[in-house]
Amino acid sequence: MTRQSFQDSRHQDISGLHQTTSNKQNSAFAMQLRTFIGLLVLATALPYFAVPLLNLAPNVTTLAELLVFIEFAGGGAHVAAGYYFFLEKKGRSILLAHWPRTILVPLCMALVYGIVFMKGTPALKAAALLFYFIWQTWHYQRQNFGVSSFMMRAAQQPPLTRKERLPMQMAVIAAILALVKLYNLGNGLMPSPVVQAIWLAATCLQAIAILTALAVAFSIRRQQGAARRSTVMILGTLFFLPSFLYANPINAVLSYALAHGLQYLVFMGYIGDRQERRLSSWARLIVLTLALGGLLIVMQARNGQPVQEFVFGVYLSIIMTHFVMDGIIWRLRLAPQRAYMGRIFSFVFARTT
Repeated sequence: MTRQSFQDSRHQDISGLHQTTSNKQNSAFAMQLRTFIGLLVLATALPYFAVPLLNLAPNVTTLAELLVFIEFAGGGAHVAAGYYFFLEKKGRSILLAHWPRTILVPLCMALVYGIVFMKGTPALKAAALLFYFIWQTWHYQRQNFGVSSFMMRAAQQPPLTRKERLPMQMAVIAAILALVKLYNLGNGLMPSPVVQAIWLAATCLQAIAILTALAVAFSIRRQQGAARRSTVMILGTLFFLPSFLYANPINAVLSYALAHGLQYLVFMGYIGDRQERRLSSWARLIVLTLALGGLLIVMQARNGQPVQEFVFGVYLSIIMTHFVMDGIIWRLRLAPQRAYMGRIFSFVFARTT
């Protein structure tokens, strides 16, 4: 064998080895991605079936306890789990780099909301609650936008366009308007006819959002990856549909609220699992989730006493701080966040063609 032939043969061997390694890596990534998507689908779908079903039989002890467990997991537990980033070095450095928003603003919110609920008039408390629920509902859809970005990136497609996001934005506005009636948030702030008018506007807007989503799906039907893009867009548009299907606030709101919370726990499970010290990371995540989640349940109880009302205001501020933190830590347009999440969700962000 000549020297050139030997070099060519060696080059082919190395290329083959690289190709084999790449194929194995892609296969592993594909398996991890399927598991991730499966968990997200299960977390999203479960509350939509479980909440109305379990709420039909509140007197059956086992079912009632199961609903309480789902409420805890998708409610206080997911908020508590979000604070795990402060216990993890790289996540903490990202959050502290924005310390005015992650430290100063939360302290001010806790003080203001505590005083409002301890000293405020019923109308002021209603307005504070309305602001909280508006932000919370918008936060739910922001997470759906984030999930859609993950799904598009996994398929090596660009994010949803402004046109594709439009029906999802319309749907969340409709859901926010529906809360005025569903949670009786209009009481003390506006007369009953106005509340009914807002409810009618919300219903119409949700219908328009669905029609818009179908129209957009039809317009992109010949584009590459249209099926995935349309599916993500339509599901995001239908996310708040229970608001208009049930008169019972539990069925109307808790379904999508818990779907959001369980989705978040899936993401946080991967965050905890992919740290350097995996066992201690899981231990800290579980202890924090159970301890802080349990504390939040205690804090949300109200008995009309000034101290308890102050604690309730602080409870709301803790949840709103979670909204602020999420808006920073998951902002993947910024290099530190992109590098951090890219390492953890490598099966999404580091796939090769």
